[in-house]
Amino acid sequence: MAPSIKGSLPLLKNASLSSANKKAPSFHGPTQVVTFKIGPNLTEFVVHKEFACYYSPVLKAAFESEFIEGRTQTYTLDDTTEDAFRLLVQWLYSQRLTSELRDESSGKPYDGIDKQTQRKTIEAETKILVSLWVLVEKLLLPSLQNDAMGAIIWFAEQLDLLDFHVNTAVYAQTAPGSQLRRVFVDLCAYRLGTESIVQFQVNFSKEMLLDILVAKDEKPPLPMVASNYYVPVPL
Repeated sequence: MAPSIKGSLPLLKNASLSSANKKAPSFHGPTQVVTFKIGPNLTEFVVHKEFACYYSPVLKAAFESEFIEGRTQTYTLDDTTEDAFRLLVQWLYSQRLTSELRDESSGKPYDGIDKQTQRKTIEAETKILVSLWVLVEKLLLPSLQNDAMGAIIWFAEQLDLLDFHVNTAVYAQTAPGSQLRRVFVDLCAYRLGTESIVQFQVNFSKEMLLDILVAKDEKPPLPMVASNYYVPVPL
């Protein structure tokens, strides 16, 4: 089960998940900022309140409430990582995720990067993307969940590399039926033969191994399409 966000969160009954009828952030309140305390070291990040509240109904409800988050304008997330939160902040201001391996102008991998460097970078960035996906699921940011999913699949489709090391974290932080579980199961089922699965079985829980076997039976088509693993985004 995913760990819960610390702090007293207000009810979201009045918080809309849609931004369709809201005015986009425009720095009309440039001095209005909120503070986030992130990770076990409670590292502080300062973000414009307008952006945090526009994109996340959870944060809007918290910072506009009479709970401690509203009184202090501070929100603690000690069960995530600084790297994941940095990506969240990047996205709040740009609605984009970048990678050290991707040429943003073409959407293709940079030339001249050797496989070993690619593999190390993918291991590091995939771990961060998994933490980001889990974090923003709690903050009700489905568009960012889908961007993170797209980045995970981009690594597999463009570079033909998989990272098995995050499987344990994925299953520990998500529930059955999660799209994050599903994408890693499918990546393994579609791209690994039975011998490889046995070889790397230490990287799979019993639950995941069963899910992989079920996925292999279904034999879905390739290539994998990111939108098949998106979560719904309210209109």
